[in-house]
Amino acid sequence: MLNLAYLVAGIPHKRIRASFTRKEHRKVLQAVSLIKKYVGYRHVPWAMLKTLLPDRKATSIKRRWEFIEVNDREQITTFMAVFERKYAEALERREVKPIVDAHDFDLKKWVDWYDNNGFEAEEGKPLLSYSPIITYANI
Repeated sequence: MLNLAYLVAGIPHKRIRASFTRKEHRKVLQAVSLIKKYVGYRHVPWAMLKTLLPDRKATSIKRRWEFIEVNDREQITTFMAVFERKYAEALERREVKPIVDAHDFDLKKWVDWYDNNGFEAEEGKPLLSYSPIITYANI
């Protein structure tokens, strides 16, 4: 009689990660949202996310984004609204440089900027409309 346990034991098992951590989920949400807004390619270059999630395959990241896009639309909208507002405020104060679009977009820089400044806490608050201060001098 053939021992199946012996045959299975001799084959290296493929590592399977069934779920994304909350942090990984958040990185995919942020990164793909920013890529879609600022890179402007017809299709998302999934390999671009390898700088943020080096242990994940591009296909796995793509499947996670498809899940997020269907189930977390409000979270995407809120993230982008807070990002754009905080970016506009920081740009007005000259704390950041203008975003470089297209293939020169530095994804890691902008995701880190957002995370390091603690803007995620702002996502739970109602958004106030942002309008830059414009003054007119009498001539």
